[in-house]
Parts: sequence; structure tokens; C-alpha cells
Amino acid sequence: MATVSLPWKRMLSAEEAADYCGFKTTRQFLAHARSRVPAVSFGSYKRWDRHRLDEWLDLLTVSSTLEMDDMVGKLFNDARGSTKRTPAK
Repeated sequence: MATVSLPWKRMLSAEEAADYCGFKTTRQFLAHARSRVPAVSFGSYKRWDRHRLDEWLDLLTVSSTLEMDDMVGKLFNDARGSTKRTPAK
């Protein structure tokens, strides 16, 4: 896939959206994003809203961060033991 420079326009073609999101191919982009970020139809053209793509990518980032926090928390709790400690009075 040819490298497409990041556009400043809001509505992106599938190729531009794939490149914007960091996918190596348009096919990968469509497989991951199609059901999550619907395209807008302009007659026979389909375009992806850059703002909706940003929202989707932000959700992926937050989701990954929360999963990592859960894993770290579980590891930390497992290392301490599974018994709950009550605060000393």
C-alpha cells in the first residue's frame, strides 16, 4: 500500500482512513473499523469521519489502559496474597 500523507480534511477515503489509523492495508482497516465506525455515503462514495475515527481510537486506548490496570492490580494482589487485610485500629 502506498503511503498516504495524513490529510487535514475531515472526511477520509478508506485508504486515507486506514493510513490515518495506522493500518498496513485497507482490508485490515475495514475488517476492524467497519462495524464500529460507519462510513458516510456521498452518492457512490463512502467516507469516514476523522472525528469518529479519533473517538474510536480513543476508546481503544482507554480500553487497553484499563485492561493493563486490571492486570497490574491482579498481579499486585496475587503477589500480596489473596487474603483481605483489615486496617489496624
